[in-house]
Amino acid sequence: MGKEKNEMMEGYKETEIGVLPADWEVVRLGEIALLIRGISWKKNEEASNGIPVIAIPNINNGKVDYNVRYRIAKKVSAIKLLSSNDILLVGSSGSIENVGRTAMISELPFEKTTFASFLVKLAPLEKVNRYFLYFLCNGRIIDFGACSKRAADGKYNLQIETLKDYLIPLPPLSEQRRIAHVLSTIQRAIELQDKVISALRELKKSLMRHLFTYGPVPVDQIDRVPLKETEIGMVPEHWEVVRLGETIINTQYGLSLRGSTNGKYPILRMNNLIEGSINTSDLQYVNLELEQLERFRLNKGDILFNRTNSFELVGKTSLFALEGDFVFASYLIRIITNMSILTLI
Repeated sequence: MGKEKNEMMEGYKETEIGVLPADWEVVRLGEIALLIRGISWKKNEEASNGIPVIAIPNINNGKVDYNVRYRIAKKVSAIKLLSSNDILLVGSSGSIENVGRTAMISELPFEKTTFASFLVKLAPLEKVNRYFLYFLCNGRIIDFGACSKRAADGKYNLQIETLKDYLIPLPPLSEQRRIAHVLSTIQRAIELQDKVISALRELKKSLMRHLFTYGPVPVDQIDRVPLKETEIGMVPEHWEVVRLGETIINTQYGLSLRGSTNGKYPILRMNNLIEGSINTSDLQYVNLELEQLERFRLNKGDILFNRTNSFELVGKTSLFALEGDFVFASYLIRIITNMSILTLI
């Protein structure tokens, strides 16, 4: 006869947070780390030769950027200074997804460094490996949104006492180290890949500058390309300079409809515009009358770009070249190109 459905697998146990290995503990976050909110200061306490302050903009991709904007000339208690064992969490943001964004302190370049009040420092205690704690926070095992409260100004603020009481799994120290080692190896591989991608982006920019100045000729032959001076700079002699509107038949705002996982037609949103192409890995869908479909259906050769976003992302552009009936959302603008002038690669 088979095992009962609810019989516990050997070597595991039921806990308040689910099934865990038998030798793991369930502890409160405050039992394995000190949680300290950063400092506030007045404008007249800022000084160019003061103590550097790490703030939210310094938290990037799990690391700390030490190009600090603020330095303060005031007494800072030892508990509010940073050390190389510490982890920083974003403790306040207008976006709930941003609360709990995590970074680990590396070797500090300053003699003393403190951190701003919208950040929270986790100083690990002896029973936890700091890398394990970092990945625990960074992996969103902790629901930071559930530990936050929305203020009158619309920002979500991390509640320290609630976070201290949050239950987490804690393996034996030796197993923590092994888990951290595996995750660190994966993270290093991702970082290397990101560097390759970044280098390729720079190469692409350089190549585009070359192509838009000399045309499709090898670098060692650019001296053979006759150029002419125009309103936009030097271009090959046989090129024209035209206004953008001469290459466009029409422009159009997208649909003001909320997509969902159910629906007949995929609707492209800002997050679907990736590196000049359309990414379909995270699609939403809408139902439309035939008249709406005909009006907003994308055609090969259409160009989509962000009309609103952060400063860096406004104008992010992708070429539509997919098969099927796709429409587009209101934060995007569709450019219908004049295919008698332009060609689709």
